[in-house]
Amino acid sequence: MTAATETQATSISEINTAIGYLDQMTQQNAAMVEQSSAAAASLATEANTMSDLVSNSDCRDDHMLAEAMAAPPGRTTDETGTPPFFRSQRATTMSKDLKLPERLDNATAGHLAGELSRLRGQPAKLDGSAVRFGGALGLQVLVAARRQWQADGQGFKVAPTSDALRNACRVLGIDPDEIGAASDSETEDEA
Repeated sequence: MTAATETQATSISEINTAIGYLDQMTQQNAAMVEQSSAAAASLATEANTMSDLVSNSDCRDDHMLAEAMAAPPGRTTDETGTPPFFRSQRATTMSKDLKLPERLDNATAGHLAGELSRLRGQPAKLDGSAVRFGGALGLQVLVAARRQWQADGQGFKVAPTSDALRNACRVLGIDPDEIGAASDSETEDEA
């Protein structure tokens, strides 16, 4: 009888330990859900702000976007204030060609908008071969610029286009043609 009582007490103790563990896991899960919910709300607010910035701008007002998305202090620029990753292949004169940076993200979107506004009124060809990351705001700048160039009756093409840039478009639901990405056959024809 004593052995049975001890076994039962041990079982009850193990059950209490398991219940305590389940309670602890439930509390941790609830805390994670609360944190995820707060993060989602913050992201939604930021997405709405970004959407408002993009929808309220066009290429004629790119300076507003550039000011809103200005690079953090200390970013290296040349004597004209242009970040080195936006210098054209002929850096001494403005050309119709513009080499896109490795990262098209929030930090580069404002500078890209400024560079594109300087090219406005003439056909533009952007070299997208070095792009390794395409963020939503950087791609939205390219979409807006392409639409503005079309409205102006000017050519706008991104060629060559890296696979990473094409994939970023697809992930964000943007047809690569919307940013003026040349098809693979067009890129081969130019080579």
